Amino acid sequence: MPVLLESGLTFSFSSQWEVSKLDDWQTYRQRFITLGDGIRCVDFLAFDSQGEELWMIEVKNYSLDRQTSLSELIEAIVNKVRNSHGVIGAACWQSDYPEERRLARLAMGKAGLKIALHIEQPPHRSRLHPAPLALATLKQSLRKRLRRIAATPQVVDRQCSHLVPWQVH
Repeated sequence: MPVLLESGLTFSFSSQWEVSKLDDWQTYRQRFITLGDGIRCVDFLAFDSQGEELWMIEVKNYSLDRQTSLSELIEAIVNKVRNSHGVIGAACWQSDYPEERRLARLAMGKAGLKIALHIEQPPHRSRLHPAPLALATLKQSLRKRLRRIAATPQVVDRQCSHLVPWQVH
């Protein structure tokens, strides 16, 4: 059973899933980070061996403090999805690491792409950020920005994690 840690959260996938931390790939570290400041990727790539979809998963844990606005968060995720496409494409043909090349080719062979944002927010309001970000608003904004490259993105937290095929602890 694949288990990955990100932002203080534990993600558990069933045994038929392959999951990889994209920002740990050497292709990303050696070829993309050196292109300039601000080149970031989604946190995980996940593949169901039974299905035809690639999941790009981004994790934001604001349970202690939210430091970005809705528009900044949406823009960051859109950029990460775009950059992740570039890393996967480069790894397909140019990676010196066989496992990264295999995973990139597996990703490119999938028929569909799903985007998931897992976000944890503080349970109480603060003066600086009086209201938590609404998951429905996040989903609608992401869908609008990503509609040409992905199906409807999922925006979840621990309370509604039944919408995605993994568990978060």
